[in-house]
Amino acid sequence: MKEEKNLPGLEGNGSGSKTRWFTPNSCVIRHGDFSEVFVGGMLVGRYGPKEIWARNMLLVSLADDATIKRGKLAWAFGLTAERLRQLRKIVADQGIEALPGRPRGGSTPKMSGKKKA
Repeated sequence: MKEEKNLPGLEGNGSGSKTRWFTPNSCVIRHGDFSEVFVGGMLVGRYGPKEIWARNMLLVSLADDATIKRGKLAWAFGLTAERLRQLRKIVADQGIEALPGRPRGGSTPKMSGKKKA
C-alpha cells in the first residue's frame, strides 16, 4: 500500500503526519490525534479520537461508492474490512442513526477508590 504521495493543492504531508491512500486521488491524513479525509484533493471531513460517529459516517458514506475498494478504504481509516462490513450492515438494517458513536471502554472514573472508601 502506498504511504506517501503529494497531490497538487493538498498540504499537510509534513513531519508527524501519516497519509493512507484508498484511491489514486483520495486519502486519509493523520495529524497526531486528528484525521482529515480528502477526495480528489478536497477536504470532505475531519475527525478526532473521540469523534467515532463522524469517522463512521464518513467511512460508510464513502463505502457506497462502487469505484472505491472497501478493503483499502477500511485500511486508510485504520479499521478492518470486517468492521466496515459490520458498520454497513448496521446502517442497512437500522439506519444511519444507529451507527456506533462512543469509543469502547466507558468513561474514566471521576472519584478514586480511596475517596469512595
